[in-house]
Amino acid sequence: MSNFFEKSDLSRSEAENIISDTLQKCDDGELYLENSKSESILLDDNKIKNSSYNSDLGFGFRAISDEVVAYSHSNEISKKLLRAIFRKFKIDT
Repeated sequence: MSNFFEKSDLSRSEAENIISDTLQKCDDGELYLENSKSESILLDDNKIKNSSYNSDLGFGFRAISDEVVAYSHSNEISKKLLRAIFRKFKIDT
């Protein structure tokens, strides 16, 4: 998980503080972090025909308050973006 935070301007403790503050009045919620990599090589007659590499970094956030479930996700991760999204969650919940 530490590798995830090295790729953004956000530390784990900052993320925990923002999430705790956001979920303070909610019944439940979660933050899902994704950092995935994939590589593919296609061979034809023992020769490389095609190769590809993909790297994804992102998050999903869910907040539950009474019967309302709010969800947000993005592949951009920054303090500014998280605070803006979570500020919206606090207004809606």
